[in-house]
Amino acid sequence: FSGNGSQWGGMARELLASSPAFKAAVDRCHAALAPHGVDLLAEFGADDGWSTPALATAGLVAVQ
Repeated sequence: FSGNGSQWGGMARELLASSPAFKAAVDRCHAALAPHGVDLLAEFGADDGWSTPALATAGLVAVQ
């Protein structure tokens, strides 16, 4: 797994739109994180997302 710093705003946006398998995996991660106040899908959709280490880590794990 890569460390924090390899992410960027809008990362995985195109893959979410084009790959049903990837979208399904991210949806499962989103459902697991939502009760903890993490809106993973909003982070993937935001140009300035991935703003905190916790969000970056969660997003990178979901992508990888």
